[in-house]
Amino acid sequence: MILGSFGFQSIGGGSTIPIFTNYGLWTQISDSSPIVNTNLEKTLIGTGIGTLSVPANSFVQGDTFHLKICGVLNAKNNAKLTIRLHANGLDIGTTGTLTLGTTTAKIWDLNCDFTIRQIGGAGVGVLTTNGTFLYDQNASSSFEGINFLNINNTTFDTTILNTLDVVAQWGVADALNSIYSAQAILTKTF
Repeated sequence: MILGSFGFQSIGGGSTIPIFTNYGLWTQISDSSPIVNTNLEKTLIGTGIGTLSVPANSFVQGDTFHLKICGVLNAKNNAKLTIRLHANGLDIGTTGTLTLGTTTAKIWDLNCDFTIRQIGGAGVGVLTTNGTFLYDQNASSSFEGINFLNINNTTFDTTILNTLDVVAQWGVADALNSIYSAQAILTKTF
């Protein structure tokens, strides 16, 4: 898989500067299914183009990826919501449980970076994930949210196929609590 290209651009007088063009790995082209009136963990990923999977033994130490995903959120006051990032169903990052303010048709935004610190099987492979989840509630125009950092050095395995998923889970099933994604982009940054 070609992730980008490298070349030189002339800037006049015989001088050139190196140019690197980075291509995305995956982009979402339709909304995800709304996660509403359930307390079961469900995916926030809609239909997309490209791939969210990395084949076995394809990671290289230092590989770094960026995920940006956003959508629409509705929540009752004090609703509990947890966002998790999975590789093959195993947690590689989480917001932890968020207690939300009253939110009606507000935009949420999740930005995450992933870095392969060490390649190898479970217990050897190391993945660092950091991110920020932001939203605005009805009561003010200021952002609410959380930052998180996870280092997985126990279950992350680069010797197998790894498929990324982003899931959400409400604390209780309620018809007034809903979340879905409208846009998501995964790129390789290093």
